[in-house]
Amino acid sequence: MPALVDPPRMSSAHLTVRSVSTTEVASASVGALAVEIVIPTTRPRVLVEHVLPALARCVPAPADVVVVLDGCGEESGWTGRTIRLPQRRGPAAARNAGVAAATAPVVLFLDDDVLVPPDLIGRVEAYFSDPAVVAVTGTFAPATGPGAENLCSRYKNDYMGYVCGEHAAPTRTLLTAVCAVRRDAFEAVGGFDVSIAEATVEDIELGQRLALRGRVAYDPALAVVHLKRYTPWGLAVSHWRRSRDMARLLLAKSFATRMADLSRSRDALALPVGFALGVGLVALALASPLLYLLGLTPVVAAGAGALALWAAFAVNVPFLTFLARRSGAVYALAGGSILVCELVITVLASSVATASFPVRNWRARLEPR
Repeated sequence: MPALVDPPRMSSAHLTVRSVSTTEVASASVGALAVEIVIPTTRPRVLVEHVLPALARCVPAPADVVVVLDGCGEESGWTGRTIRLPQRRGPAAARNAGVAAATAPVVLFLDDDVLVPPDLIGRVEAYFSDPAVVAVTGTFAPATGPGAENLCSRYKNDYMGYVCGEHAAPTRTLLTAVCAVRRDAFEAVGGFDVSIAEATVEDIELGQRLALRGRVAYDPALAVVHLKRYTPWGLAVSHWRRSRDMARLLLAKSFATRMADLSRSRDALALPVGFALGVGLVALALASPLLYLLGLTPVVAAGAGALALWAAFAVNVPFLTFLARRSGAVYALAGGSILVCELVITVLASSVATASFPVRNWRARLEPR
């Protein structure tokens, strides 16, 4: 079980993207679509002790809460609606099972380690008053208080805030820590892809399919406090898995086709260019020893690698500036160091995924359908 921090205080100083107004939230509950919450978990005690008490303070309240125990035999004391999966199948399959048991027209997904704001349901209702909206997603809130000094956790939350907030209009990515979908649209696209067994890119993949059916909105005020405390090793492993599965996803023909369809629409994919460029530059830096094998001097080869690493840092100056605005120059430099490490991990994980893709594809073709 990952370490949890005591519930901190949320800050809203960073919320610069437009969200629904207080008037819209207040009026949404009149004749609004019912919202049902689905929470998959492998640790129900954490859910009961932290998440559900915060949900109880929501006004208006959700229509119902469905807890999906993903291969977990632990008793929680939760007396509400519960679905038990006999074996652990992963968050994608668990969420699909929760939606199958839901009856409300809107389903709100939450992780089992987040604290929600009290106006969560009203804000979600306000978005779905627009029939063009098929999904709305939020982000992680920056926090102060216990746990805020954990560099890896702060960086992870700020990274998500930058990706979602600074490049959010329109968005293709769902953050399943806090996102809501129209149940009919969710069922029409087939739900989450259960072949993605870990919590990595199943939200991105679903967001791509939903974006072809309507608008995927982003509201920075749907900001949840993430209680998970990351260690350096945990952050590295998480990023490796996410990069590996993202590479596999990009290699899949169906996903590439959807990317092309979206890029031709008015809702072109909005992603921080620096991250993509940084991956390429780090790949060049890691390949710099080949220059020595091709006849260049060690000094020139090393210099080329160092220059590529510096360029990877430089193209992400907007992100580093974002970090500096949050917590100062020292924090930005520390975050930049983590970013470079993540870029290296992305290159290595993507290379492994690409090299193994033909074998995985061949095995998939041999499996009985």
